[in-house]
Amino acid sequence: PLEMIPEAINELGLGAARIGCELGEFQRLGISYNDLCDVKKALPQAEFVDAASIFNYIRMVKTPQEVQYIKKACDLALEAWDIMLQQIHIGMHSSEAYRILQLAMFDVGGQGGHISLGLEGDAYSHTFQAGDWLWSDFGTQYKGYGSDLARMAIFGDPTDENKRDFDMIWELLRKLMERIGPGVRCSDLARQTNEDMRKMGLKPLDAQKRVGHGFGVTSDPPSIGLADDTILEPGMVLTPEPRFFIASGQRMHIEEDVVVTEKGCDLLSTGAERLIVLK
Repeated sequence: PLEMIPEAINELGLGAARIGCELGEFQRLGISYNDLCDVKKALPQAEFVDAASIFNYIRMVKTPQEVQYIKKACDLALEAWDIMLQQIHIGMHSSEAYRILQLAMFDVGGQGGHISLGLEGDAYSHTFQAGDWLWSDFGTQYKGYGSDLARMAIFGDPTDENKRDFDMIWELLRKLMERIGPGVRCSDLARQTNEDMRKMGLKPLDAQKRVGHGFGVTSDPPSIGLADDTILEPGMVLTPEPRFFIASGQRMHIEEDVVVTEKGCDLLSTGAERLIVLK
């Protein structure tokens, strides 16, 4: 009940305090704007201010316990992914594959999550055929902390062109992860990935795109993008995920979760380097 908010603040002796709120970009209070106005009216002596920078920093740098929860969420998501891979096959409808992965996440002990699965632009209305790519961006949660992963597979034996396209996306991800470490600017990582893409003959990122982001309870700052000059610190969990599109319109995109350490970064998930072949 809304009235409990000012009651709780008064009970804490903060009725005339300066109160920081999550009012920044991509942040949500969990109540509507009108409800926030009503809370302010009920506490006329209190000052409500934007504390986004404080909350963002707290969310960016994880404790060792938080990192372990995220690692567990990665393990569970990949276990569910393996369950789906054992059942998916040529001739299966994409909606059935989605259902298998979704149920597997709960069966292995995950607590909700997210799934994007299928062909670009045709994710849930396609019957898989030989030569199709399977792309999935997925993750589950453990004790409130999530994972965010992306994998690719091919139905039938891959062609030389398929192998080349996959090798390119893995090379982009591998180089990006090698550069992650303390003291590195996110914008510099994005610029270096842009240069890698140019050398491969790919279209580089524009100013609004990114090749990764922070992750924890949800998608957290920072962004590995040209517009984010955040300097990485140990304890930050990131999801490096370069991507590009091939001539057919198919997205080439793989993603791992890593944690920044004193010397570089440690993988919280593995397997993106493998092109999975499905029959």
